[in-house]
Amino acid sequence: MKFKKYILLVSCLLSVLSLFGENFDIKGIVKDSKTNQFIPYANIIVLNRDSTFVCGTITNEKGLFHLNRPASAEFLLSISSVGYAKQLINLKGMTKKIDLGVLALNPNTEKLDEVTVHADNRRIDKQLYFPTKEIKAKSTNGLQITQRLMLPEIIVSEKSGTISLGGSKELKLLINGIEATSQEVLALNPKEILRVDYYDNPGLRYGDNIGAIIDYKTKRITSGGYMLANLTESLTHESGYGQASGGFNFKKSQLKFNYLVNHHAIHSLALKNQNYNYPDGNNILRIEKTNDYHWREIYQNANISYNYSGKKDMFNIKMNLFELNHPHIDSDNEITTTEANEIIQNNIRENTQTLRPSLDLYYFKQLRNKQSFAINLVGTYGKNKIDYNYFEFLKENELYRIISNVDGQRQSLIGEVFYEKQLSLGTITAGVKHTQGNTTNEYRGSTSYTTRMDDASTYGFIQYKGSWGKLGYMGAFGLARDYFSQQGQDDYIKWSLTPKISLNYKFDKTYSLRCSSQLSSIDPELSYLSDVELPVNKYQSIIGNPELKTYLSYQNELKFSINKSSVRTSLSLTSYLYKNPIMEETYFDEAKQLFIRSYNNQKSFHNLKAQWNVGASFIDEHLSINGYVGYNHEASKGNDYAHYRNSLYYVIQMIADYEKFTFTFTSVQLPHPFWGETVSVRNSYNEYNLTYKVPWGQVGVSSTNLFGEKSESHSYDYNSMVADKTIIYNKQYPSFELYLSFNLDWGKQYKSRGKNLDNSDSSDGVLQK
Repeated sequence: MKFKKYILLVSCLLSVLSLFGENFDIKGIVKDSKTNQFIPYANIIVLNRDSTFVCGTITNEKGLFHLNRPASAEFLLSISSVGYAKQLINLKGMTKKIDLGVLALNPNTEKLDEVTVHADNRRIDKQLYFPTKEIKAKSTNGLQITQRLMLPEIIVSEKSGTISLGGSKELKLLINGIEATSQEVLALNPKEILRVDYYDNPGLRYGDNIGAIIDYKTKRITSGGYMLANLTESLTHESGYGQASGGFNFKKSQLKFNYLVNHHAIHSLALKNQNYNYPDGNNILRIEKTNDYHWREIYQNANISYNYSGKKDMFNIKMNLFELNHPHIDSDNEITTTEANEIIQNNIRENTQTLRPSLDLYYFKQLRNKQSFAINLVGTYGKNKIDYNYFEFLKENELYRIISNVDGQRQSLIGEVFYEKQLSLGTITAGVKHTQGNTTNEYRGSTSYTTRMDDASTYGFIQYKGSWGKLGYMGAFGLARDYFSQQGQDDYIKWSLTPKISLNYKFDKTYSLRCSSQLSSIDPELSYLSDVELPVNKYQSIIGNPELKTYLSYQNELKFSINKSSVRTSLSLTSYLYKNPIMEETYFDEAKQLFIRSYNNQKSFHNLKAQWNVGASFIDEHLSINGYVGYNHEASKGNDYAHYRNSLYYVIQMIADYEKFTFTFTSVQLPHPFWGETVSVRNSYNEYNLTYKVPWGQVGVSSTNLFGEKSESHSYDYNSMVADKTIIYNKQYPSFELYLSFNLDWGKQYKSRGKNLDNSDSSDGVLQK
C-alpha cells in the first residue's frame, strides 16, 4: 500500500512538471501481449530525442494512462513494467490530442537488467508523422504538408502537382486507407490531416512492385463541408493545371467531388540519325532533322464518391472518369539519306485519346478478436483512339505514306477479398484477387487487322509480420494463375510463386539495418502479345509476338538507416535480376526487305543500384534539405546482344521559410531508363518556387531553368542492324508560372475509418510504334 502511495506521489510531481508551457494530451491502455490482461502501474515516460526526461505518469488498475506533455517537434514515449520488455514509440510533430489505443507489452524472459527495447510489433514497417501547427500554418494543401515532412525518398513537385518515390519501384498513395492520386492529395485541407503513416517496406498484400506507401489520416466533417482550389498557369508557355474539390457531410456520411485538368504544350527541335545495316553489307544512313516538334496534352480526371463510416464497418462507392487527350503529336522534318542526293520533306500528324470511366465499390467490417474483413469490386470500361499519318514528299510528289487508325475498347472487372488477424506477437494477413478482362482493337489504314483478347489473373497470398526483441520480420507467400487467349492463337496458362521475406534489426532508436528478398513473376503486356504489324517508315516495321512468356524477377535489398532528430539518412544497396525478360529484338525479313522490330524473351537484365538518402532540418526547421543520389550499373543480355551501362542520378530539394514567405529549390537529374537495347537520357532541370501565405490561401511564382540551364534529352538504340541516336532540344525553358490557392471549410470534424483494398485497370492492349 505504501508502494502504491509512493508511486502516485511521484506521478503527481511528474505531472506538475508537464504543466509549464503549452500542453497536449496523450492517452492509451497497456496490456499483456499474451494474456490480454491490463497491466497496472506501468511506467509511462516522455523523453526528448537525446533521452532526457520530459514528463511521466503510471497506468491505473485498468491499464489506462493519461498525461499532458509540453509542445515539441519530436519525442519518444517509453512504456515499461517489471517483468516486461520495454517499448519505445517515436511520435513526431504531435499536436492536440492522441489516443494510442492498446499498447501490448511482451513478457520479458531475460534477466531484469537486460531489458529489450523495440517498437510495436504491428508497426515494424510504419513510421508516424504528425504535422505541427507551424507546418500546417505554412501549407495550403496536402502536397505542401508532404513536402515539409521530408518523408524518406519522397520528392514533391508543386509545379506538376505530383509526389514521386526515388528508385524503380512504385509509390502508392492512400487517404484513410482509400487509394488516391497526387491530385486528390493536392485537394486535402491541411487542417484535416491528423497524421501521415509512411510504410517503407510494404508486404505482398499491397502488390509486387510497391516500394513505399503514404497513408494520410484525416478528420471528417459531421456537418457542413469544404471547398478547395489550386491553380498554376505559365506566363511563357502553354502549361499549367487547375484543381477544384469540395464535400458535404452529415453525421457518418460524406459526399465529395474532385476535378483536375492538366495541360501542357511543348515545341522542340530534334536531330535523329539512323543506320540501317543490311545483311549483304549495304548501309543506309538516314538523317532526320525536326524543324518543329509540337506535343500537346490535356489530362482530365473527375470523381464523385460517397462514404459511410460506422463504428465497426465502412462502405465507399466512387465513380471516376479519366481522359487523356493528345490532340497534337506532330513534327515537320527534313530527311536526307545516303541513297538520295535530295532533301525529302516529312510530315507526321498523330493524335490519341483515352477515355476510361470506372466504378469502385468497397466494404470493410471489423470482426471480433482483432479480426477484419474487406471486399472490393472495380469495374472499368476503356476506349482508345489513335490516328497516325506519315508522309514523305520530294518536290511536292508523294514518295511514301503510312496511315494507321486504331479504335480499341476494353472491359474489365477486378474483385478482391482481404482478411487480417492481429495476434499477440504479430499480424497475419491473407487475400485473393481476380481480374477478368476483354480487349478488342481494330487497326485500319495501311494495315487492316482486328485483335480480340481475353485475359484473366487470379492471385492469392498469405503473410505474417511480427517481431522478436529488436528484430522485426515479415514473410509472405503468393500464388498466381495467369490466362491469356487471343483469336487465332493457342491459349496461354501460367502458374507462378511470389515469396517475399524481410528482416529489420533495430540496434537502438537511431540505427537500424534491413534486408529483404522477393521473387516476382511479370506477365507480358497485352499490346506486345498482338501479332499486328505496323510500318514505321519505308525501311522498318514493328510487330508483336503472341509467343511471349511470363518471366521472373529476383529483388534483393540491404538498407542501413540513421534516424536522428534533425538528420535522417540511409544507404541502400539493391539488386534487380530479371530472368528471360521481355525485351526488344530486331531482324531482317528477306521477303519484305524490311527491318522488323519485335519482342522476345531474352537472356537476362541485371540492375545493381547504390542510393544514399538524406533529410535534414536547420534553424528550428526554417531550413530543410531532402533528397537522394544514386548510381546504377546495368547489364542487358539478349539472345544475340549484350550491353552495359553506368549512370548517376540525383534529386535534391531545399525549403527555406521566412515569416510568411517560402522558397523551394529543386534540382533533378533523373535516372536514365535502360531496357533491352534502348536508353533514354532525360532532361536535367532546376525548379524555383516562391510563395506568400495570405489568410484565404497562398500566392506565388515559379520558374524552371530560370538562369538558362541547358535543357536537352537524348535516346540511343544500340542495335547492330538499326542503330539510332536522337537529340531533342526543348524550347520551353526558362519558364515562369503564377500559383494561386484558396480553401474554405466549415463544420465539426472527426476521424474516418480507412479502406484496405485498392484496385484499378489502366491496360489498353494497343500496339504502338
